[in-house]
Amino acid sequence: MDPNTSVASAFQSFQLGAGYPTEVATYTRSFPFPTRHTSHTLLNTGRKKVWREDGPTNGRCLWELHDVWRWSEKKQEAVVLREHYFDRHPSTGKKVLPDAFGRLNGTWLTEGSLRSIGTQIVTSPSSTPGLLESRPSRPLIR
Repeated sequence: MDPNTSVASAFQSFQLGAGYPTEVATYTRSFPFPTRHTSHTLLNTGRKKVWREDGPTNGRCLWELHDVWRWSEKKQEAVVLREHYFDRHPSTGKKVLPDAFGRLNGTWLTEGSLRSIGTQIVTSPSSTPGLLESRPSRPLIR
């Protein structure tokens, strides 16, 4: 078992799922010492996309379609456009319940909108603070 684990933030997982190589934090598990950040790893160098071309998003990231983020051709990097998008419902402005996106994820997966590329990528963010920060808040890729 590899003691190194790459951990992507939600924002980084959006980029990875859209087919952009993305550098993410790598942690080394150890015992009895706590797990620690040891390096960064460039993931998805093969530029694989998880969004199906024949799906409802026509191969584009759902969160990019909602203008949560966009790839900047000028900067050659992903840019957050709506940092607090997942905090409140876009139509009502009401605070979003923590598991609301988990239910959405279940719907998208059962409708076959995503395809597997051999790496588990979780596309539904939780409503934890720092969701779109570049540093990871919880593991999203294994």
